[in-house]
Amino acid sequence: MRLLPLLFLTACLPAFQFVDDEDQPDESDPDLTPRGYFVGDVVPDWQLQNQDNETISLWSFEGDWILLELTTMWASPGHESAEEAQRIQEDYRDRGLSYVMVLQENIEGDPASVDDAVMWAEAFGLVDVSVLADSTGATDDALDQGHLPAAILINPEMEVVERDEPTWDVQSLRVMLDLYLPREN
Repeated sequence: MRLLPLLFLTACLPAFQFVDDEDQPDESDPDLTPRGYFVGDVVPDWQLQNQDNETISLWSFEGDWILLELTTMWASPGHESAEEAQRIQEDYRDRGLSYVMVLQENIEGDPASVDDAVMWAEAFGLVDVSVLADSTGATDDALDQGHLPAAILINPEMEVVERDEPTWDVQSLRVMLDLYLPREN
């Protein structure tokens, strides 16, 4: 009777594949890392035009703390945050912050253009904040994963550490930044 399980195991051995560690995928390979906008996700890379008509890649900010704000020109909370964005960038620049504001739609609800980004930056005095126009829908999947406006804090390794939406305010944003960003020396 004991011989039967041994025969079964011996017959199944060829079906098992023994994999060497060298054949395993490298978990640090960015192509194998989940991409998204939820806490713990590595953010996807995309390229959008800024208010200076330059092409900016999200991953060009790798190594900085990124406050990624996704908003529209027609949403009043977007106006409120834009009024404070330059001050926030100035207050946290020395702690490694890059404030990146993505306009997904203009005032009519159409995809934002570079002209919209220029108008937005000028209207709110955003000289140190990157205002990007998403005319291609590159950030649309962020909409599928939450509500607008959204403030997404990304660490220097490009992972989402916080997502504050949809009723965030400037005070809660500052509390979040104070919690995560390293203190000045």
